[in-house]
Amino acid sequence: MSRPYKIKRTKYTGPIKSRPHPLFVALIVLAVLGLGYLGFLSYEPIYNAVMNRDKPHSPSSQPSVPPQPAETSAPQQPEEAPPLTPEPASAAKLQAVYLPPALIGNPTALDAFLEGLKATSLNSVMVDLKDKSGRVLFASQNNQALEWQAVAADAPDLSAFARRLKEQGLFLMVRISGFQDETAARGNKELAVNYRAPGTLWLDNFQNQGGKPWLNPYTPGARQYLLELALEAADCGAALVVLDDLCFPPNSLTGDAYFGETGGLSRGEVLAKFSGQVQEALSKQGARSAVYLTAATLAGEPNPTLYGGPAAEIAADQVLLEALPYQFFDGYTTPKFTLRRPLENPADTVKEVVGFARLELGDREIIPLIQGGGEPSGVVYTPEEIAQQVKTLKDLGLEEYVLYCSDYTAYLLPPK
Repeated sequence: MSRPYKIKRTKYTGPIKSRPHPLFVALIVLAVLGLGYLGFLSYEPIYNAVMNRDKPHSPSSQPSVPPQPAETSAPQQPEEAPPLTPEPASAAKLQAVYLPPALIGNPTALDAFLEGLKATSLNSVMVDLKDKSGRVLFASQNNQALEWQAVAADAPDLSAFARRLKEQGLFLMVRISGFQDETAARGNKELAVNYRAPGTLWLDNFQNQGGKPWLNPYTPGARQYLLELALEAADCGAALVVLDDLCFPPNSLTGDAYFGETGGLSRGEVLAKFSGQVQEALSKQGARSAVYLTAATLAGEPNPTLYGGPAAEIAADQVLLEALPYQFFDGYTTPKFTLRRPLENPADTVKEVVGFARLELGDREIIPLIQGGGEPSGVVYTPEEIAQQVKTLKDLGLEEYVLYCSDYTAYLLPPK
């Protein structure tokens, strides 16, 4: 029997692995770091693509802006919209009514009249600043007007009057009688038309028949006086200044009327030049100017005495056109223009007059002066007839007008 073997048994723990090499460990660490860095770089474009965001602008397409310091003050308020700039008076479309001097001097009647305007579509009033005698009807501060005692006694303040109108939503227009001014002519003979030689006043008629002196349009001082009154009116708030009597005196085309130095200008040229000067000066103050002309004057023959030729040529850009039917009496005929029975239908008269005036005035803007109540001839128009005149002007494309009546008690104003 063979010798038995003794078997030695040990506890099995599985195969024994060898320890990894240090270089291998280093490579693993570097790989993990590289993957992390690539993930960091790809996060933003992947996120933007998923969220459907636009790509940012490249640095070359948009200038860099330095970082602004953080505000530590109160939370920023929403930015307010800029205030609206009110429409300048010179841009307003003026629908005016003429206020006679008698109304201005009657506070009770004036209050009632202005209150009545609230029920109409009128937005302006026209007043006389200087009348045909040369009286200045508002409290002017013009040194010459004060020296010549031209300012009427108890004349109201024009600035205060303009403010009152503005409070009621009304614009102010003023009318100034131009070179027909016996007060200024007597105040300074050097500014007046003289008789044959300097020093003696020339009169437009015999003295015993009411003849009066005139300012001389060729005299720079006379023109300056009128310009200063116009500018003072604009300073006080006038939106438009109307120059009436912008002409030479009648009966002055004789050797008896002495005008001194003319500067080589014709009568028409000096009047047109002055009209443009007034317009330019007023425009710098936000106001407008217009020359007062009657339709009958435009329809007549060129007047070499008053205007040095065609009346239309003395006006700058705007004309206040007298379209009142009574200036044509019962009928009117000239080689240029014919009106039959102008008093019967004021709207038809206005339509024909404006159509003719447009041909004569060319590109100049027209502001018609239309009848606002009773005619001097005794004809009284109804509010409906007055409203029809306004409608006719609108149909003709004219938005501006002045209702005229010499007696404020005879006004018949159309409602809104």
